[in-house]
Amino acid sequence: MNKEELVNGLIANEATQFTDDDKEWLNGLDEERLKKMAPPVIVDAEADAEAERIAAEAETARLAALESSGDTPPVTTEDYIANAPEEVQQVLNSGLQMHRSRKEALVAAIKANARNTFSEEQLQAKPLTELESIAALSTDVSFEGGGANISTLRANQDETPAPLQVFDLNPQQNADAA
Repeated sequence: MNKEELVNGLIANEATQFTDDDKEWLNGLDEERLKKMAPPVIVDAEADAEAERIAAEAETARLAALESSGDTPPVTTEDYIANAPEEVQQVLNSGLQMHRSRKEALVAAIKANARNTFSEEQLQAKPLTELESIAALSTDVSFEGGGANISTLRANQDETPAPLQVFDLNPQQNADAA
């Protein structure tokens, strides 16, 4: 490609913003700089479409093979646990039992609160983390150990309180000074 073809190609290319007004300036540049300004070649759109079609066919074939071999994932928790190895079944069953008992305890605690507005079905549908948050909000606050309430109110607000009494801790020293 000679310099004239490069300049005409840059002007004709829609990816650049060069116009015929820039032709004189472009002709003043050397071929190496003109090649650097040329936009990268865009891959053929038909090749991209063909690659996407092949990928879609491969995914369809993979899913069909999974369905025909019976390796589809189980639908329910019980089916999943039943298909697991025996030692994993024990772990899953005990974890599921702990989860259910914790959820039942939280639902009972929330329902016992007089300010509860949730129905049993709503609470059962919520995840465990959300139930823990609601239960933390629904507990009654205890102010035990907070100390007595000291009132600073006086009968007469204009009255100045009496000064504090001074305790003489060393009576002999005060007697000697007198």
